[in-house]
Amino acid sequence: MERIFLKYILCLLCVYTITACDKVNDEVPNQPKFTPYVSESYWSVKTEVYVDAPFNAEKIKKELEDNPPALPSDVYYFYMRKLSSALSAERTVSLLNSAREEQWKAYIETTSSIEWSEKYSFIKTDQKTLPSYEHWTFHLMTDKKDTIIAQYDVAFSISQEGKRTQWYLYEDLTDDYRKKYPTMDIHSVIRMQTLTLIDFYYLS
Repeated sequence: MERIFLKYILCLLCVYTITACDKVNDEVPNQPKFTPYVSESYWSVKTEVYVDAPFNAEKIKKELEDNPPALPSDVYYFYMRKLSSALSAERTVSLLNSAREEQWKAYIETTSSIEWSEKYSFIKTDQKTLPSYEHWTFHLMTDKKDTIIAQYDVAFSISQEGKRTQWYLYEDLTDDYRKKYPTMDIHSVIRMQTLTLIDFYYLS
């Protein structure tokens, strides 16, 4: 009789355990499955200079126009690969300059969720919603060595559909020009590249 009673208790415990597991599983929402992907995109480039200085602002603007960014480009070609939801996307960029018939290739070291500086707030853009921010370091890829060629604070304009429609690459050159012209009253020197999407493709 005692054995029958123990078997009965064990059967009840099994039923309770199975029911409890089902209940826990019901409470856990289905997590979206991450799908690895590769994408490529083409962006047109427009470079503008903003100088806040009481004197010689036009002189500084002219100097910057005559000395374009470290990687002057007509079109940016981005190749991005993301293999895991836990890992950052691998991103490289090729920069094409049709006038000089030159091409550069760099990979991008990305720092996400940076604290955005107010020094760019006086520059008006056509951003539709509040952007997200990153910091990019461009590492030039050559046969001989890996060289940091440029660094940018980057803002992304987000559309209502949640798509990044424009990218804004900012360079703060204020300290450089204060050192170059120590007697000038220079408040701010910013160079901004606006990248506008031309084509986008998912490769996988």
